[in-house]
Amino acid sequence: MILQASGFDLAMVYFLNVDTLGHTESADGEALREEVASVDQRLGEFLQSLEDLGIREETDVVIVSDHGMTNQVKNIFERNV
Repeated sequence: MILQASGFDLAMVYFLNVDTLGHTESADGEALREEVASVDQRLGEFLQSLEDLGIREETDVVIVSDHGMTNQVKNIFERNV
């Protein structure tokens, strides 16, 4: 179980690897797909923990992203010097 006890008012989690892999590898690569699947698994475990503690119905879960991801042909920040 991810959560051991209730009593918190706010919990925030950031999964760094999804964003990092999207920037350093490929937006449609296998490594990113595997990491998204891993985050999906952990989110499922978190939701199950809420259920096991009997607080799922009274807990709001909000999932956000800072941006989408697509492969770029050229780095848009490169300057032609």
